[in-house]
Amino acid sequence: MQFFRILDVRGNETLQATNCAIRGNLEVLQRIKTEIRQENATFADLAQQGQRDSRMLKALSFIVVMYLPASLLMVSTYALVRSIIMANSIYLEC
Repeated sequence: MQFFRILDVRGNETLQATNCAIRGNLEVLQRIKTEIRQENATFADLAQQGQRDSRMLKALSFIVVMYLPASLLMVSTYALVRSIIMANSIYLEC
């Protein structure tokens, strides 16, 4: 009869140890879950910021495409007109 009591006590100790291990693992998993949620929120914020930056770059690219050729044309026209004026002034002095 005492043999069965020893087995009962050892069985309870084993169950208690297993129960403690399971509780510890559950706490670790809950901490991991919280960290993953925080990381997911951070990644979502970064994705939204990247989307806003992408829209801004698209708008700036459009502005550059529209105004750069006109400004280059103005600069080259100014240089051409200036060179013509300089050439005419040289001929007028002679």
